[in-house]
Amino acid sequence: MNDSVGPSLREAKKRENRKAFLEAGRRVFSEIGLGAATVRDIVRESGLAQGSFYNYFDSKEAVFEVIVDSVVEQIRARLRESREAAIDGPSFLIAGYQACMELTAFDPDTAALMRRNQNAFRAAFYQNQTASGLLADLVEELDGKVASGVFRPHDSAVMAETMISLGVDLIITCLDAPDEAPRRLDFLQDLFANALLADGALDGACC
Repeated sequence: MNDSVGPSLREAKKRENRKAFLEAGRRVFSEIGLGAATVRDIVRESGLAQGSFYNYFDSKEAVFEVIVDSVVEQIRARLRESREAAIDGPSFLIAGYQACMELTAFDPDTAALMRRNQNAFRAAFYQNQTASGLLADLVEELDGKVASGVFRPHDSAVMAETMISLGVDLIITCLDAPDEAPRRLDFLQDLFANALLADGALDGACC
């Protein structure tokens, strides 16, 4: 019995330590940014031993990548939910952007992390595997809208990349200028509506 309990306790301790480093990294990156932060800063914030850091991560960048992955996964889930709830073409086009803006508005910790690390977050986002899944989700949804006659036929891969790229820019820009969000949201909705909505798709639209 001791043989089974021992490894279980060790694994639990490893998970606890890894989580402590991630939480410490998030606080450090939010306060002083990835560029200024050091591994020593993260270790000090975590309260763990200096040498133990490298049992879990190779560098501060590795910590940041894991944190970005968790943020992107959160965004991906919110985007999926918001677009599934959209009742027509126009609301579908704006739902994802609204969900992202709400995330930063109601999750100040994530907003602080992104605000302090705008360039690093943008770079990490485009290299993130979860972001690839986010792109695949949108391509599938766009293809579905074409099949149902809501959207005109188009290159869904290029369109999805464009929509996501503008979404990242929207989030980062509006972190420092939240009052700009409504105007930018309206612009993006009009932009994609003109490009995608099939004839008559605006008839009866809710917004």
